[in-house]
Amino acid sequence: MAIAKSMGFSPQAVYRWLRDYLNGGQAALVAKPIPGRPRPPKLSTEQIAWVARIVREDTPLQHKFPFGVWTLRLIRELIIQKFGVTLENCHDQGRID
Repeated sequence: MAIAKSMGFSPQAVYRWLRDYLNGGQAALVAKPIPGRPRPPKLSTEQIAWVARIVREDTPLQHKFPFGVWTLRLIRELIIQKFGVTLENCHDQGRID
């Protein structure tokens, strides 16, 4: 549980995933579509590729950030600075939307 907690996942989520896996195997763990009208992507394919390249090849220090390791917060700030696009922070999923 310590690993799950350090990644921001609750014990309930871990037990739910375990139950789902035991009942349906790996296929039961595949992400399900979020209901409702699909949202258009906020970044183009080219913009996403640019962000991925920067995160792989550069450090935050090279982009005038005061920290040397990329975090979701820094990546979100980089996107705001470069493209003027604000993304939501999804703490429970470890992702930005």
